[in-house]
Amino acid sequence: QQRLWAIDKFEGGSAHYNMSFALRVAGSFNVDKAEAAFIALLERHEILRTVYGSEEGVAYQRVLAELDWAISRRDISALANAAQEQAIQEAVDAEAAKAFDLSQDVMLRVSWLQCDAANGAGVLLLTIHHIASDGWSMNVLVNEFSTLYESLVAGQQESLPALPCQYLDYSLWQRNKLQGETLASLKNYWKNQLLGAPALHQLPLDFPRPAMPSHQGAVVSATLPAEVVTQLKRLAKQHDMTPFMVIHTVLSVVLSRYGQSSDVVVGTPVAGRLHESLEGLIGFFVNTLVLRVDCAQADNIEGLLSHVKQVNLDAHAHQELPFEEVVELLNVPRTIALTPLFQIML
Repeated sequence: QQRLWAIDKFEGGSAHYNMSFALRVAGSFNVDKAEAAFIALLERHEILRTVYGSEEGVAYQRVLAELDWAISRRDISALANAAQEQAIQEAVDAEAAKAFDLSQDVMLRVSWLQCDAANGAGVLLLTIHHIASDGWSMNVLVNEFSTLYESLVAGQQESLPALPCQYLDYSLWQRNKLQGETLASLKNYWKNQLLGAPALHQLPLDFPRPAMPSHQGAVVSATLPAEVVTQLKRLAKQHDMTPFMVIHTVLSVVLSRYGQSSDVVVGTPVAGRLHESLEGLIGFFVNTLVLRVDCAQADNIEGLLSHVKQVNLDAHAHQELPFEEVVELLNVPRTIALTPLFQIML
């Protein structure tokens, strides 16, 4: 959270960390009941109504006691199909590009586009700031919303179990834990592991890297043949590894060859929910681990597989140090053009 708050301040309010998606709803949809369900979620999860102030440059959390929140509604049912699709895409783009004010906004926005006046079908747009959520949280949010909505439509009482704690409790626990010998041990590992690591990968690029990223990316999708997946799983089992570790090994070899360097660094996200009580919470728990592999350390693929396995095990054993703490520890120069420590993720 501190990292995202600092980035938001640095960029003067940014939409880069908006998590936005659309749900196409078929059949009758009761917007009033949906609004009530979302309000119940906002009351249930304090993190969604937490705002961020600062004193002398230090951020603090404040939970809003009163809510002024509603679903934004728009009827586009009179438009022809093509015009409807264009209106939906424009709304999706606009939502994703609209920045949150972290000092005062509720961290969840919901919009409803009515596409069919007769049967109530339409599109539900949800946007949440990453400072209050992560990929795991989005599943929690959608599942709990579905449960609450169905209960309200059926005229039943809300049926969600009480939460064991809130995100603020986790924040306090993390801050209290990351000190003394625990903090020193974590810092010592990451300093030794990443000291002297290349600041930038050496893969050849098509074009010069821009000083100011546009964040206008694209996605290329591919599917591994079933036979390859079966072999991959067999190889993983043979070496007592996860499939991720095997893929990490292969990727490291490929990056080493194309980048002409045996020192290969990639990042990977971890859920960060190391305690069962955190599994049902909405919040920003995910952390980023830096995985550094020396492809020259082994003479054969078996040796490299063993090396990569140990790199992964050690990184996960020291995952509780937030990524920004690792960056500060290694005194990496900050620049908008580059992600510090790694620019490739697996």
